[in-house]
Amino acid sequence: MNVSKRARSVKTKVFFPIQNENDVLIDALGELRNAGLEDLIVLRFSQNFGNYSDYLKYPKEQNLSKERWKSIREWIYSGRSETPTPQLKKLISYGIVSHSRAEAEEILWSLDSKPLFVESGDDVSSAILSANLSGISRTIVDRTEGLETIQKNKNSAVATALLICVASLIFAILISGFVVQKIKRIIFHAKAVGQGNLEVQFEQGGKDELGTLTIALNSMVTGLKEREKIKNILGTMIDPVVVKEAMVDLAALKRGSEKRITAFFSDVANFSNISEKLTSIELASLLNEYLSAMTLILKKHEGVLDKYIGDAIVGIFNAPVEVDEHCIKAARAAVEMIETLERLRQEWKAKKVYIVEAQEMQIRIGLNTGLAKVGFMGTDSISAYTMMGDMVNLAARLEAAGKDYGVSILVSESVQREIKEEFFTRLLDVVRVKGKNESVQLYELIGRTDNVSERLEASVLEFSKGFEAYLNREWSLAQELFESSQITRGVKDKAAILLTERCEEYKRNPPEKNWDGVYTRTHK
Repeated sequence: MNVSKRARSVKTKVFFPIQNENDVLIDALGELRNAGLEDLIVLRFSQNFGNYSDYLKYPKEQNLSKERWKSIREWIYSGRSETPTPQLKKLISYGIVSHSRAEAEEILWSLDSKPLFVESGDDVSSAILSANLSGISRTIVDRTEGLETIQKNKNSAVATALLICVASLIFAILISGFVVQKIKRIIFHAKAVGQGNLEVQFEQGGKDELGTLTIALNSMVTGLKEREKIKNILGTMIDPVVVKEAMVDLAALKRGSEKRITAFFSDVANFSNISEKLTSIELASLLNEYLSAMTLILKKHEGVLDKYIGDAIVGIFNAPVEVDEHCIKAARAAVEMIETLERLRQEWKAKKVYIVEAQEMQIRIGLNTGLAKVGFMGTDSISAYTMMGDMVNLAARLEAAGKDYGVSILVSESVQREIKEEFFTRLLDVVRVKGKNESVQLYELIGRTDNVSERLEASVLEFSKGFEAYLNREWSLAQELFESSQITRGVKDKAAILLTERCEEYKRNPPEKNWDGVYTRTHK
């Protein structure tokens, strides 16, 4: 079968199926399907012809069948609506029944492979006639304008669809680009916040999820600013190391712990006398300059500021964070403070600021190491990070005892054992502090081993021999050696003078026979 269509000015011509005149099979069904998308297919049924097999027995009837089929084809070729030609009317009387396209296709499937005419009768004409079909046609209408409109509408629909697709694609690209850029800006600002820049302001805009996110991020930055502000305020009153640890685990600091630490105490000698002669502005300036310089040194060597008590500085080494060689670092800090104070005194003299007593200001430092309780001490509402214990009290007493021996840095035996490889020390005395039974060896920390003169070493050696004679009750020999050590040193030595006077006292009032060389202090 062969079905196709040709456009005319008014009507569409339809070529009806089967085979051409040379009996060549043509795929008409596909064409008919395409045509059927546009028009109604009508099957025309003829009147009953009876037994068609008998009808085709004779040549006359066979010729008539051929003529009838030829007329059917011509009628369909003409594309004349639903009205058969007069010739066809003579050959076939018919009735017209409309069927759906699906039903028509089913019939066409059965006709598609049949030849035009064969002797056996299994041909198209016999199939059509035996099925009481007088023909198959499409409904032909005058539709030139309709087709043009449909085609225009079709083209317009396609163009519109393409335009919508392109516009949607462009819009999607623009929107995605806008969103990506906004997300990139958010990421950029978030990185800045992560690096500590809290002046970042996330751009707000829109009521979408990104707008909500920027609002939340700005709130977060505001909260971080407040937290940093509080942290900075606390940092001016509490050591920043303590603040940092409290931010991580405040509960642990409140619980407290027992740790081996090095306690640091320093005090300005005769500060009451100095403060009385200064105005309040001068006093504040002097204290701020002094405390700032000393605290920087404390922090430099990983010490933690416990508190200021007037001109006194209390420091902790190895708490709340671990510090390697904390005892040595505390000693380094103490020596550097003495050196820095000497530089400050020279500057004050050169600038002629403050009073003479301030320009000659001296400090005393006491160091002790051992187990102590550390943590936040106080009430639930007000507390401070500090240290407590006998070893802390001893450090404070060492600082105070420095006045009696005229030394700048006084350390305990436990500290001397830790620092003796790096620092030069001398044994000053063995005492029993007030309220304690245990004796304590007192050592002066003179300076770094590589920074001690031969003269000073010789003086210390003579002093040590004198102290050994003192322990052996050889009072006169001890006095001679203490005097000799001062001559070698070239300056008065308050420790040597103190022990010389004690030897004189023991000459008059010798100690008990079981005396162990320990001197009991009657004051702190």
